Amino acid sequence: MYSHSRRLLLTAGALAAVVALPVGARAQMLDPIRVTDAVQKAEKLDAEALAVEQGDWSQLKKAARLREEAAQLRAADDPAGTVSLYWAARDRYYSGDTKTARVLMEQTADRALAMGDVLNAVTAYTEAAYISADLKDGDRMRTLATKARLLASSPLLTAEQRFQLRNRLAKSDAPVGVVAMVAKP
Repeated sequence: MYSHSRRLLLTAGALAAVVALPVGARAQMLDPIRVTDAVQKAEKLDAEALAVEQGDWSQLKKAARLREEAAQLRAADDPAGTVSLYWAARDRYYSGDTKTARVLMEQTADRALAMGDVLNAVTAYTEAAYISADLKDGDRMRTLATKARLLASSPLLTAEQRFQLRNRLAKSDAPVGVVAMVAKP
């Protein structure tokens, strides 16, 4: 009787292993990456914007609109959306729409930071601070420069990246560099 129970237990254990293993393996598989229509459209819009940027700077507002639309089509965790927003902000700035450029650059920084992309967040906050200086908005410039300075100290950055970012903050015709290093009285 003892050997019969043992065989029954072994058989049940083997059967459970055979049934459970494929289920466990399927649960560990990653979903395939699917390129959606929205992503394809965003890539097409970015390509159109790039063609405008490389060809006709008088059409930079059009390029900015294309980049903004591309960013909206991308998921919040898609780094390409941050890149689209960054270029939309630059296009707006160079087309003379400085206020919108600052808003877009701040959105770029916030989006990068939300994904944990500290390097691009610092870069975008620094750019937004410079744009604020152009707009003669000292309070906003101070706020953005301070965010950039604090993030530039992140342990997620290499020493070289921290050095370059701090230099970028310190070098300026505008008072951004000074403001980034000194707190408001």
